[in-house]
Amino acid sequence: MAVRSLAPTIPARDGWAAEARRWSQTADLVVSHVDPQTLGYKRVAGRLELRDPAATRDRVLALPGSVHTVAWNNLFHLTMAMQGPRWPYDVVIGDEAEYVQSHRSKMFQALKHIAWQQKPARLLLLSGTLASNSPEQLWAPMYLVDKGARLGANITTFRSQFLLPDKVDRRTGRVFSYVVDPEMKDTLAQRMGEVAISVPTPLDCAIVENREYVGLPDAAMKAYRAIERQLMVGLDTGATIEAPNAAVLVGKLQQLASGTTYDADRTAHVVHTEKLTRLEEMLPALGPCIVLYQFQHEAAALAVRFPQARRVSEPRVVEEFGRGLVPMLLCQWAAASHGIDGLQHGGHDVVAYTPPFSRGLYDQAVARLARPGQDAPAVFVHQLCALGTIDEVLYDDVLPGKRSLQEALLEKTWK
Repeated sequence: MAVRSLAPTIPARDGWAAEARRWSQTADLVVSHVDPQTLGYKRVAGRLELRDPAATRDRVLALPGSVHTVAWNNLFHLTMAMQGPRWPYDVVIGDEAEYVQSHRSKMFQALKHIAWQQKPARLLLLSGTLASNSPEQLWAPMYLVDKGARLGANITTFRSQFLLPDKVDRRTGRVFSYVVDPEMKDTLAQRMGEVAISVPTPLDCAIVENREYVGLPDAAMKAYRAIERQLMVGLDTGATIEAPNAAVLVGKLQQLASGTTYDADRTAHVVHTEKLTRLEEMLPALGPCIVLYQFQHEAAALAVRFPQARRVSEPRVVEEFGRGLVPMLLCQWAAASHGIDGLQHGGHDVVAYTPPFSRGLYDQAVARLARPGQDAPAVFVHQLCALGTIDEVLYDDVLPGKRSLQEALLEKTWK
């Protein structure tokens, strides 16, 4: 039986093979990763395309073992190369089904083609947070399983049958978010239960959140207030930082709160180093820790200040952290939130350097340590929080689910 596993980049490259070796039942399996070099991309007019789909198919099928893994972002091109009457995989496993929550995404379209055109013997979807941000996210994964038999043939039917509008623009009638209709809640659970299995994962450890407040220098706060109010700030370097819309503004506020911001040319400018200094003061009391960041310039600054740090993208670093050989592991929120297992054996301290916008990302990232196999009585989440900034809005209001980011920013202002 040939198996193909779809997973986030790091689990696809390292995680599945390492997990197979841990169990006697699967220790004899040979797991091969289908990487971009095997696919043989070429760039045409700024887009990635396959040079020779037939040659790609031959290279993939020549890989050793009966289990092939591929990162979600390479699924579309691999599907293009492997489609046809000689579909080689009996089982397809989608690790972290959050990647197909959107019915508009290329990943969903590729997996839809596999499920209903290539028709493998089994399609399995794995998820820890199937609909972390909206009940709408339930429809696409379920459609891949039963072609709409249970939740409707399209997203519009699903909304009309199972959901109610939550936040609505009164002027235009536009619906921004939905909630499950209370009268349909049991029916929704029953229909999903027909094809879904919930596996309990009991935890023997607590999760303790520890807020570490960081005061910013006057000059940094002045710049923060200026961009908050005027959408533009001139830095001492002479660079100009513009925030032409609300989404960019929020990113700029986060960057300033953490110490460095980009200009229009993507050049990073240091505004302050208070969070780096606070983390340095904390380290003697921490064991091996995961530091979760949002922007690449944060990772660069952390790597310079802490040369002992390693990045989660490095080959085999997950296994080395699990063996206690890595004192600090740098992870971007999205990369750390999906599919990485084994870190819980190496430490019990998480540092949130910059908070994310999504509760699902937050919970999944913390769950890299707070999961079965964690021997410590508690996992400590140290939240670095810049006083009087968007950090407080995210930690106090958005992540706990009290209000949306827009509402919290409008309500919580500082003079």
